[in-house]
Amino acid sequence: MKILYICAANSGSGYYNSAIDFIIALDGIGLDVAARFVNFGGQPKELSEIVKKCVAKDLNDVTHCVQHTLPHHFEYKKGIKNLGLFFWETSNFNNSSWPEFVNMMDGIICPNLLTWNVASHYNDSTFHINQPININKFDDIKPLDIPLLNNAFDFYTIAENVRRKNLHTLIRAFHHEFGPDEPVNLVIKTSLSGASPEESLNYTKQMCIDIQNNLKIYKNPVDYKKEIIITDNLSDKQILGLHLNCDCFIMPSYGEGYCLPLYDAILAEKHFLCTNNAGMIDNTVHSIPSHKEVVFGNTNTFLDLYTGNEQWSAPSAVKLAQMMRTIYNDKFTIDTSIRNNILKYNNYKAVGEKFKKVLEMV
Repeated sequence: MKILYICAANSGSGYYNSAIDFIIALDGIGLDVAARFVNFGGQPKELSEIVKKCVAKDLNDVTHCVQHTLPHHFEYKKGIKNLGLFFWETSNFNNSSWPEFVNMMDGIICPNLLTWNVASHYNDSTFHINQPININKFDDIKPLDIPLLNNAFDFYTIAENVRRKNLHTLIRAFHHEFGPDEPVNLVIKTSLSGASPEESLNYTKQMCIDIQNNLKIYKNPVDYKKEIIITDNLSDKQILGLHLNCDCFIMPSYGEGYCLPLYDAILAEKHFLCTNNAGMIDNTVHSIPSHKEVVFGNTNTFLDLYTGNEQWSAPSAVKLAQMMRTIYNDKFTIDTSIRNNILKYNNYKAVGEKFKKVLEMV
């Protein structure tokens, strides 16, 4: 068995980070993996020695091709087994060409349960395989030096500032629940696509001011607790260090196929809350009660995806605020059950072995 693993080269994308870990997992159990990166924009970062080894391999005698990309890039190569691997975040993608591309593959790998549920309507050979994670990534990582975060309980999120990430709900919940004199912070590490750090900072600051003005909790806007907004370009190690600075990660997204910062927060043994969606961390005490809404306003993507014919999950700002208060009041008690599951089922060996069984089945 020899696997050609095709994925995006953009180091800023979740697809890239996800694919790197899958390649390492497959190589780690002894499978013959030849990796190829397709540049859809952005700059690839320096590859690890393991991935460099896979990139250097030739394509002779390939038996399986795993295409870890958006379905409209899928291609069917005769004479080998073709598998697609992608993430999805709403109830369907019927308005798009994706059903046709998903249907033509010999199998579909789905790293979250929502993708599996949706893809199963278009392809009978659909498999749920957990996203592999480097469970040792926090070895030798130190907290960042951020004086503003000292002597306070820090709620935080790491997310691009787009509608799907739903930062508005988090900001509203924070100001609804916590007064300016309480020793708490809201830390927002964010960016705008195509914008400089300064432009991202100014945009996010204005967004926070607009939300505060519409909340009308205080007559004077300066009375609000100021959000700590970080838009600097941080390295992977610095992002991990930020996790160690903070206390409770919050993912309020309407839909989330793969939230690497959420998994990292769990590995770092932080409190966390997330929308009950996309098969990330479903139906646990960490899930923010949510309701289904018609997808609306996600205009910075393909015209035939994230349309009003789909649904996604809208977390309750009231429930989120209540859960933030509960965590703050019981800050010294951290539930590690989800972390234990990740250590057991998302490590490279466990995922690689399950992936191998799927490759042998198709």
